Amino acid sequence: MTTIIDPTATFEDAKELIAKIETNWESVKLPHKLVSAFICAWEKYTGHPALRATGMTRLHTSSDRSENIADVDLSLGIAVSPLRALLHGYKKTAKDIAARSSVDAFLVEYKSKVQGTPACWPELESAIDSSSDVTAEEKALLKSFLTDSEKFYDIKGITRDDFATPALCRASGKRVDRFSIIDQIAAAAHLDPDIYSMLLEFINNVDSKAVAPASELKLDDLIPSNFTSSLLAKPFTIITGASGTGKTRLAKDIAKYLSNTEGTNSATVAVGADWTDNRSVLGFVNYLRTVKQDQVEYPVYQSTPILDLMLAASEDTTTPYFLILDEMNLSHVERYFADFLSVMEQDPGVLELHKEGDRKLPRHEGDLKGVPPQISYPSNLFVIGTVNIDETTYMFSPKVLDRANVIEFTVETGAIESFLKAPTTYPEIEVAAPGIAAGFLTLAKQARNLEIAKLPQASTDSIANHLLNLFAILKDGRFEFAFRTAKEVNAYLRVCRHLSADQGTWDSEGWKQDLDDQILQKLLPKLHGSMGRIGGLLAELADYCHTGTYTERTENSAGIQLKTAANLVATDSTPFPKSLAKLKAMIRTLQDEQFVSFIQ
Repeated sequence: MTTIIDPTATFEDAKELIAKIETNWESVKLPHKLVSAFICAWEKYTGHPALRATGMTRLHTSSDRSENIADVDLSLGIAVSPLRALLHGYKKTAKDIAARSSVDAFLVEYKSKVQGTPACWPELESAIDSSSDVTAEEKALLKSFLTDSEKFYDIKGITRDDFATPALCRASGKRVDRFSIIDQIAAAAHLDPDIYSMLLEFINNVDSKAVAPASELKLDDLIPSNFTSSLLAKPFTIITGASGTGKTRLAKDIAKYLSNTEGTNSATVAVGADWTDNRSVLGFVNYLRTVKQDQVEYPVYQSTPILDLMLAASEDTTTPYFLILDEMNLSHVERYFADFLSVMEQDPGVLELHKEGDRKLPRHEGDLKGVPPQISYPSNLFVIGTVNIDETTYMFSPKVLDRANVIEFTVETGAIESFLKAPTTYPEIEVAAPGIAAGFLTLAKQARNLEIAKLPQASTDSIANHLLNLFAILKDGRFEFAFRTAKEVNAYLRVCRHLSADQGTWDSEGWKQDLDDQILQKLLPKLHGSMGRIGGLLAELADYCHTGTYTERTENSAGIQLKTAANLVATDSTPFPKSLAKLKAMIRTLQDEQFVSFIQ
């Protein structure tokens, strides 16, 4: 059954998209994932290579010829790819009907360069009307398409046998001088429908710089604000604490709160002690099992719940996806998670999966999607790891801790007392209202790109002063931080200000509480060592978190004593009380055991 679609809506979509491309950018910088997908489609369509260059792509149109296409022109061609395919569909349908009905004169005139309606039109009109596999509505659309010269043909320099190029011109509202190469771009792009979707998402995201209002997120009271702010600023958070404090439950709560309709946008995976390489994360090609598809034997790709979640996240880019790694330090994190740690920091980050050519390998019998040779790290994937420390687990290396916000769960005396007197079950969290999950993801992407409003200059100066002082203290102790940490602290604070109910109060004093969280979650987690290694450093940090003042030490000046630091008491003027409390706890452990680490 032939299906004819009214092109009007497609025209309007193409016009709008092209207008955005031409209006908002002098040079569009397309995402690597989109360009890579297009290059694969181009090489499949033409049989000639395409190479990525800065701000443009070199398209080989024959064995001895190539053209450099700027990103904006490449976008133009991709934007009209659905329209081109639609119009060629009309062309093929008309030719099929003419051939079926022996309207030979139409086929001859159809290919001619004569403008206007074919002389044999009455014959073809009769053939269309008598066609049994075209509905009455579709017949009207098809006849309109073939005869409306004002809409499709009456453009200088365009011939009747080219049905795509007039469409490109009409969609853009102007003559496209390089219509030949643009037409080929459109044809190649149509081979992969995801290319158009990726372009549309990219254009719409860049076109709208408005940040999602905090009121639209409505983050639930059951989810601590520092946890949501951490995920928004960086999609990798580690939760540590004693067993039974609710770490995994919290991770599942936010995944449920921001779940999709089917509840399929999260996976909780228990890390095994035998995870000694990345096969437990990304899977592997199983040559001992094969599946026959289209008369060809393919080896099965032994997938994992983690890879399945990543593939789903790559297809559903407007929904946040959550990977919860339960007890992630039950094995050496660097052994199984090194690839993730690397690509998380890259833009784009690409994970290599197999080397079986360009084909997708099936995961099981009947798998229609399969596993591609490589996958870009999904920008909508959030990783939450839970950590227990005992004789069965391993400590994190600094490079792991440096890439995450580390949130420690502790049980206060008052909380356990209340529970013992009135035991209750965990409160059930409800799924967020429609649009909240999308707003969360939008805000997260904007936070990572520092597109949220900058902090006021007065707050920026005060925060920078504290961070520089802490940098100096940590550098003296050989635990200094670098640019990544500084950027992520800034992103976190921008998120906190954006989400605050009273930004005026936040600007004056409220930022101290959030900077306290970042000292605790980003600067202190890497601290570990013996009494001689970090004793003096812990005392200096505790003193600074207690007073907020720093005096550079000289050879003749003595710093605060460890015993004195252990007895510091927070007052109303203490700028960073939570960090002070943690440092005092570490000092006590150091005094008792002569060795301490942040995660205990």
